[in-house]
This record gives sequence, structure tokens and C-alpha cells, in this order.
Amino acid sequence: MDDALLAEELTRRLSERKGQSKSAVGRSLSQRGLASDVVSEALSEIDDGEERRVAFEIAEKRARQMGSLDAQTLERRLSGFLARRGYPGGLVRDIVSEIARRRPSASSGPRFR
Repeated sequence: MDDALLAEELTRRLSERKGQSKSAVGRSLSQRGLASDVVSEALSEIDDGEERRVAFEIAEKRARQMGSLDAQTLERRLSGFLARRGYPGGLVRDIVSEIARRRPSASSGPRFR
């Protein structure tokens, strides 16, 4: 298989399906022995908006699974969840804050409609 094609496919799978950050995808591609120019080209397909969208989607899905947790615990666990996937701290804080703001209070009924 062509290295560029392999890098493109792995980038798509790791980013979209596995929810990994751009930097985590880059590390994975480099560990496979792909040339740095091939890795850079593949990573250029992930723009900041796409990375944020993927991070938000996986965090929102995880938040739904943790619906019974108090706000502080939810924020701490979501932050760790995103950090382990390689997302930068500023992006993690923004996403976790946004999810926390959208979270209904316990008395208002079902969470994350």
C-alpha cells in the first residue's frame, strides 16, 4: 500500500472513529515509520474546526454516559478523557465548559436530550 494512502486512511480512522487528537494521530503515524512529509500531509487534512468537532462529539457522548455524576466530577472525568486522547488543554477546557453549561440541572428532567 502507498504510504500516503496508508497515512490518509489511518488519519481518518484514528481521528473520526477513535476520537484521537491531531497530535495523537501524528504520533501514531510516526511510530509506524512513515516519513515526516507523508505524516505532515495527512495531518493537514485535519483542520482545527474538525478537531474541535470530533472532540466535542466524543465528550458529549461520554457526558451522556455519566449523567448521574455531579458537575465537578463530570468536568474532571471529561477533562481526563479528552486529555488521554491528546487534545490540548485549552480545547479541553473550552469543550468541558460548554458541555457543563448545556447540562440541565438535576431538577429539570432528563439530561442531554
